[in-house]
Amino acid sequence: MTGLALLFLCVPTFAVETNLGTEDIFYFPIFGRSDNQSDEFSGFARELFDEFSARSNVDINYVPLPVNRLFKSLLVDKSIDLKFPDNPKWRSIYHSKSSLPLIYSDPIIQDIGGVMVEAENIDSETFKLEILGTIRGFTPVPFVEKIARNEIQLIEFSNTSELLLAVNKGIIDGAFINIDVAKHQTSLLFKGKAPIRFAKKLPFIQNHYYLSTIHGKDIIDQFNAFMKCNDRLIKSLLSKYNITKI
Repeated sequence: MTGLALLFLCVPTFAVETNLGTEDIFYFPIFGRSDNQSDEFSGFARELFDEFSARSNVDINYVPLPVNRLFKSLLVDKSIDLKFPDNPKWRSIYHSKSSLPLIYSDPIIQDIGGVMVEAENIDSETFKLEILGTIRGFTPVPFVEKIARNEIQLIEFSNTSELLLAVNKGIIDGAFINIDVAKHQTSLLFKGKAPIRFAKKLPFIQNHYYLSTIHGKDIIDQFNAFMKCNDRLIKSLLSKYNITKI
């Protein structure tokens, strides 16, 4: 893209209204509710999209939905225009039901999904991961084959607090979760202490979160241009919310 074209995209051109679907979970500081009592979409993603809305003349309506309903809402019902988070590797039963291809933005933030275990098990030679927990609707990709072979039992939880507390109480051996979210929430749950920690020796995934749509590439181009034009802003938000840098 030429500098002149980029400059053109950095300047608001026309007002549009759009519905952005996001996961209705407690996944702060990246996105979602800031706690289990709040119903407000917040965190890094909220502030980023608010800035995009203000600077690009796009009026965004946030639509929090259960994780399992998001793809249906975008691909089949078409009740939302955009989806965050998304990733080209993610698939659902609804992908084959849409005649329109998904269009993805440039990577927005890094997503490191790993296993949180009790601190005493971090360097344990006898620790064995037999019961794994995750958020309902999430797929613990590094462990799907062992789960299919019944070598690991999978238990799904409705929110991240229950998931992390289940590790601490010994209900599950580990929790598969984004490590930025886990670090933030363990500091709240355990008053700054760290009774559960990221097990780097266990398999983990390193992906990115994207914005997606099936409604043409114009708004995606506009969002990509916004990110390129506002690199300093994005870095400051990543720092503010203690998000792992790309």
